Amino acid sequence: MGRKQIILDPGIGFGKTPEHNLRLLGALRSFTRLERPLLVGVSRKSFMGKLLGAEMSERLPAALAATALAVEAGVQLIRGT
Repeated sequence: MGRKQIILDPGIGFGKTPEHNLRLLGALRSFTRLERPLLVGVSRKSFMGKLLGAEMSERLPAALAATALAVEAGVQLIRGT
């Protein structure tokens, strides 16, 4: 497998604390220095529910905001549910 076939995913969620996820979201731009496509999936993750006290059906606005921030930071690929 060559370098051109590698996509980076910082793994939002996946057993991290809400604080870890916020730090990753805040540091997404730093991953672009690695010059590989960056993939993020934040769709209604449980950390949003913990931070906001929101049920899954109420997390869409937060997921859209996090996705918009990710794209602004240079993320090229967004993974849905």
